[in-house]
Amino acid sequence: MALTSIVTKEQFNAFHRIDRVLYNILVLGLWREPSKSMQVMALCLWLEQVGFGYIVEKMSYLPFTLINELADEAIMWLSCINNNIVSILPENMEVPMLQILLENDISLQFFLQNQLKAIQGIPQVMTEVCQRALSKITQQAIIWNEAQSIVGGQRSASTVGVQSISTIQSEPVLPVEKEL
Repeated sequence: MALTSIVTKEQFNAFHRIDRVLYNILVLGLWREPSKSMQVMALCLWLEQVGFGYIVEKMSYLPFTLINELADEAIMWLSCINNNIVSILPENMEVPMLQILLENDISLQFFLQNQLKAIQGIPQVMTEVCQRALSKITQQAIIWNEAQSIVGGQRSASTVGVQSISTIQSEPVLPVEKEL
């Protein structure tokens, strides 16, 4: 008789705490688009699954500017993988930010050799992990971004009495989430 254990949502989120922290930084701290940020997370988690350890944890401790650059690079690699562009890139092309983060353990050759695995594995990580662990943050980010757009529109539409709003809006404010 096989024993099965039921993992609660709270346990699942606790296990993926560091993933949720990084995703929170991407969508609330850097105001990146939630679906693209979730793809970045899926790529990072897939890379961890295939042997590149602790990418998410390493990224989460970096300054926001470097996290943003890594996310941009990840989006580029996802586009190359999904659109079969990897095979036409020059072999000496580098993966600069990922190489720095992973201490040169990754290269274009890796993406060439593992393109099919990535095409299959990244969506699986997206479904099994990202959508489950990050859905509440995604909802918060959508609401947060809409609110910021409204405040930003009001700020540019009127110059009367907006000094306090513009001061608040000069830096992203991260809402605190109890479940992180």
